Amino acid sequence: MLHHYFTTIVPAKVKTLELFCDSYAGQNKNWTVIRYLHYLTAHLQRFDEIKISFPIRGHSYMECDRDMAVINQKARVEVRDDWIREFEAARKNPSPFNVVRANQSMFLGMAQHLKNLYRAACQVPTRPIRDIVFARQHPRLIRFRNK
Repeated sequence: MLHHYFTTIVPAKVKTLELFCDSYAGQNKNWTVIRYLHYLTAHLQRFDEIKISFPIRGHSYMECDRDMAVINQKARVEVRDDWIREFEAARKNPSPFNVVRANQSMFLGMAQHLKNLYRAACQVPTRPIRDIVFARQHPRLIRFRNK
């Protein structure tokens, strides 16, 4: 789904991407995600630079946290279409949520796709990292900032 989003929905004129993520290693510091973002700059050349920032521990008060607060947590939903209706009805201002109805063609098995391009295991400890930067000018250089 990320691949579909970055290659189809984000306008081609966007060349710099800054991501602000929580520091949960199982999701955002996942080696497959890191390899994929490098792939977008070094191989696909979709972006000139991607910077991922990880805030200090604690609640980030990110916009996505506020967005989830408007979803009816007690709604009786059982199937995908029920969830879609809940999300579409959850917020009117400043604008309704844009729900993308995903289909199988939007998903790419990233781990398998990147297997021949990158090492299988991460070579650096990801726990203390605050920022990761990928740049097209230096595709073999990945900058990590710990403080």
